[in-house]
Amino acid sequence: RRLKYEEVDVQPISMNGSIFSMISSFPSQRSPLASRKVTKGIEVVASSVSALEMGVIAYSLRIRILSPEEDCYMTPSERGFETCQLSSRHWILNDNETNTADEVDGDGVVGCFPLLSDGGYRDDKQNAYGTVANGEFTPGTFRYQSCANIMSGTFEGRIKFIPGSINAPSGPPFYVEVGKFALDLQPITMY
Repeated sequence: RRLKYEEVDVQPISMNGSIFSMISSFPSQRSPLASRKVTKGIEVVASSVSALEMGVIAYSLRIRILSPEEDCYMTPSERGFETCQLSSRHWILNDNETNTADEVDGDGVVGCFPLLSDGGYRDDKQNAYGTVANGEFTPGTFRYQSCANIMSGTFEGRIKFIPGSINAPSGPPFYVEVGKFALDLQPITMY
């Protein structure tokens, strides 16, 4: 039922060079449990699910350049770049129970520095020498998933992108917002 009403969706997953389709447990952009922000034609959809058995909240960020048939699409000349590369992030995780905020800053996202382009991304990663190495092109949406060890709160932040690439910038850096979304260890069931 959640699939029928587009609260979750079928997403392509790339594994060992093959593309598979699977139903994602994370709420889709159409769900009231997800946030969606678009900056310079880059969409960030963020949501969370309870991983009660592990005592954590799993969250997912899906990042991509919108395609021409979608609202908020911008041509490369309108947005000012053909490609852009994620260089760093700033997360704010608010814990409702302790009334504290944990701020996380860092390069890339867990060693990943995706280079976004129309239709997909190049999966660049930091190598053992600390430099960002070119990866393979992957069609579709870049997905980042992690977890938070809090019972109830919110997540928000921003991601810094470099037009062109980190090694060959074609303009000044810019920030893409990650809209605030709930982190709640209590499972929410929607019918």
